[in-house]
Amino acid sequence: MQQEIELKTQDLKPLENLYQQLIQLSIQENYKTKQIGIDHSKMYYNAEIPFQNDRKLNIRYVKLPTFARENKQYYYTIFLNNITYWRAGEKKQLYGQIIETLDRYNVDSYTIFQFGKYHGHIDHIINDLMKYYHIYVFNKWQPEKKDITTIYTFIINFLQKRIDSMNKDGLIFGTIQNDVARLQDFVDFLNPLLSFNVISNYNVKSTFNTSYNNKNRRDRGMD
Repeated sequence: MQQEIELKTQDLKPLENLYQQLIQLSIQENYKTKQIGIDHSKMYYNAEIPFQNDRKLNIRYVKLPTFARENKQYYYTIFLNNITYWRAGEKKQLYGQIIETLDRYNVDSYTIFQFGKYHGHIDHIINDLMKYYHIYVFNKWQPEKKDITTIYTFIINFLQKRIDSMNKDGLIFGTIQNDVARLQDFVDFLNPLLSFNVISNYNVKSTFNTSYNNKNRRDRGMD
């Protein structure tokens, strides 16, 4: 059974800690793609920018590699943002300022997880924001454990759908087949951590290789 792992970064706030976890996962996954001369610093971003002249919007993103096509690697980008508060009428500007930070030439898709007090009726806008803006709203400043679970569930489900879509015709080969296998291993690695409720305090940097290799040697029937 997976063991709960102590964080070295206990002084970090939950959102920043999650961001650091995803950076380490991104680095490990990018190494596995065996790209030559990859600049890992371009795989993540963190900046605080003005919003509406009276607030600051903190934008963070991490890129996870998906599939290579025509010698070009593509990515799924995960945003982890927060702002003190925002309103329904500001969603277009919020989205615009977020997305302009991302060079989308090599991005398959992206999901924006937006934290911050929302001034409006939260329930009826979530689906619309996901459909048109790829934004999932959390009506709070920092994530709780259940919110971190929600984020990782989004990531797992997105990648699994991509894998299943590639596999459905049974005609994959070459680099696509390698990418499918790599992504499936990654999803299979994350799933038990989520199931055992340890993902929110998982120290990726110091334990990733051992846990990942042990997971790959075990029967996948536990997932």
